[in-house]
Amino acid sequence: MNHDTLDFFSWLFADLKANHFIVLAIKNTFTKDGKTIDYWAHHNCPTPEVAAQKTTDFANQGKDCFYAIGQFADNVETDIKGKVKVSRKKIYSKYLQELICDVDAGQDKPYASHVEALAAAHEALAKIGLTKDEYAAVRSGNGCHIHIRLSEALPAAEWEKKALTFKTLM
Repeated sequence: MNHDTLDFFSWLFADLKANHFIVLAIKNTFTKDGKTIDYWAHHNCPTPEVAAQKTTDFANQGKDCFYAIGQFADNVETDIKGKVKVSRKKIYSKYLQELICDVDAGQDKPYASHVEALAAAHEALAKIGLTKDEYAAVRSGNGCHIHIRLSEALPAAEWEKKALTFKTLM
């Protein structure tokens, strides 16, 4: 298991509620009738340790692994063919404790490199009073994602109001 991944999930989901899950999304591909078809498979993880282990396992298989930012509950559906699936639809997201800012860099982007994007993000977050202990910066493509962990997990409706306010600031 990658301990950086475990540390990140433990930090981010420090307030994971009982009977709620971290949802991982894995992009899968198959070929049918000569066509390549992509689809997402979702996995419920009851703890940061399970999420980190599954993320490591998928990475070792050469698969990209994404996580949904909310805590999910009652998110298992049965499709019309009777197949049971884990879902990460908004209606199943019960609590959220994170805001994310995507800072783009590269040709025709606001910043030339991820280094410039990260420096600008640090400066902007310092201006609104956030310390480096309150957010994590992760390189993504040519830019970076800024993950801001709120002091507590908020009900989805309350979080959405804060997210919209945050969006106007960035």
